[in-house]
Amino acid sequence: TLRVASTTTTTTMATRVLGVVRRAARAMSSAMRRREPRARATVTTRAWTTTLERANVRARAWTTPARRTYARERGRASEGGKNRPRANDEIKAKVVRLVRDGEEGASAHEVMALEEAMAAAKAAGMDLVEVNGNASPPVCRILDYERVRYDIRKRAKEQKKAVSAAQKRDVIKELRLTAKIDVHDLNVKINGAKKFLDAGNRVTFRIMFKNSDGIAQDKRATRGAEIMDNIISMLEDVEVVLKPKMVGANHMTCSLKRPTKK
Repeated sequence: TLRVASTTTTTTMATRVLGVVRRAARAMSSAMRRREPRARATVTTRAWTTTLERANVRARAWTTPARRTYARERGRASEGGKNRPRANDEIKAKVVRLVRDGEEGASAHEVMALEEAMAAAKAAGMDLVEVNGNASPPVCRILDYERVRYDIRKRAKEQKKAVSAAQKRDVIKELRLTAKIDVHDLNVKINGAKKFLDAGNRVTFRIMFKNSDGIAQDKRATRGAEIMDNIISMLEDVEVVLKPKMVGANHMTCSLKRPTKK
């Protein structure tokens, strides 16, 4: 009896100890899971710190000569990039063909060394500009280089403006209205159309007919044409690109734009 009791007591204690160990293991595992995001955040912070340190090293390597080279190349790109003419020390050829304006508008060509041509330009108080680098030897002129740069920037600006205007002409703005639109809403549409037209855009008006309008299908084209004529008269200085026409049974469209200035 004593042996059985002793064995039972030992088993019970072992079970309790095993339970305590299991609960402790679960608690440790839960604690590790709770600490995992913090560990991830620490790793992320360290990675960002390393990235910033590398960026600082690159910034320290960005010396003044490097900045000057970058600024020079950037200025060269803004003035035509590789198409910008070389001048003075930028000319690589040792021999050039110097073109000078002679009497009565005639041009005199003379092949000479680069140093001699630069000396002539310096004596004239101007710059030696390469006007044709593909020729052999390169063709140069004595010009005011600042004026050349100004002309290049001006042409680039005009070209960019022309491209922007062409892109605006390709943009079509659509304004929708119903056949029963009142005067106030129509004025709002007209003001919006004027803004689009003044910006160089095309404007398409779309009239949407509904069964609740009380307009029979055979009279919708006539009613839509009247509304479109009223819109054109209110906009005044416009050119009709697409005349009013029915699109299906429930829509009428008309495209307008400002007349092209000659």
